[in-house]
Amino acid sequence: MLASQSKFLKGSLFGLPAGFALSEALNDKQRKQLTSEITKTAAPLGKSIANSVS
Repeated sequence: MLASQSKFLKGSLFGLPAGFALSEALNDKQRKQLTSEITKTAAPLGKSIANSVS
């Protein structure tokens, strides 16, 4: 269990600053397009996980 928490922490420590830097480098149009793509991908995935859990 500790190993998985360590991996999560490492991923968060590197992923958060990288994501912030990426979002700061994008212009408004690119940011809106990225948000749209993430929403289209994440919404069905979230629904699928919710259906699997219940």
